Amino acid sequence: MPRKTNESTSQAVASQNGRGGKPSTLQSPPEDPGTALAQAVAVRDALREAAGKANNLIQTLKREKKQSRLLKSTLASLREIQTL
Repeated sequence: MPRKTNESTSQAVASQNGRGGKPSTLQSPPEDPGTALAQAVAVRDALREAAGKANNLIQTLKREKKQSRLLKSTLASLREIQTL
């Protein structure tokens, strides 16, 4: 038996998944080719900056994880010595 859907539900789902019928202002073509190039360069630079920040965050998290393991190991050793 085919499933019945109403139009408002279909529109709500479409708007949630980004496939709604309204055109996005971000997808409109630029008026000047120089503007498109400038936008592409700006996006590239923003992505490079974001990638650099992400790499720094990853390194920081790895360092903190290593320090946490070292601290746990040290505390376990101290507890072992304390029981002697």
